[in-house]
Amino acid sequence: MALLALACLCFLFSFGCKSNTNALKDGYFTAMSSEFNKDGWKDYLTIYVNNGLITTAEYNAFNETGLLRSWDTDYLKSLYKPGFQSPNHYPRQYCSYLVALQNPARVQTIDGGRKTHEIFVTLAQAALNHSRQGLNTIAEVKLPEVFAYPNDI
Repeated sequence: MALLALACLCFLFSFGCKSNTNALKDGYFTAMSSEFNKDGWKDYLTIYVNNGLITTAEYNAFNETGLLRSWDTDYLKSLYKPGFQSPNHYPRQYCSYLVALQNPARVQTIDGGRKTHEIFVTLAQAALNHSRQGLNTIAEVKLPEVFAYPNDI
């Protein structure tokens, strides 16, 4: 009788449990612009998923020589505007928000960082789609033409 009850429970559980196709697979997942932008940068976002949660995120860009935008002090100085955050602030803050909120759609735009936000969300969605599918390739993304508002980075 106990074996029959156990068999019935296993049968019920096998029909009651569906695999969650929205669940994130563990690992590193990267989304990258498919081309260099007009300023010569190729944006990318890498996320690390552990136990189904985004635990770290890195958003940056590189130029044709491989120099990271966050290390190019001349370029960053050219973007800096008094009264606004350092240009490196926006990518770091958006990554922090993504880890905290686990959903790029919930990451709010920071004043002065609208252009960065739109690119970040596009890359984050692509990286998360690769995680859901368990794809270990880089997601190449055609980034939208982002209108730069006055004082936006």
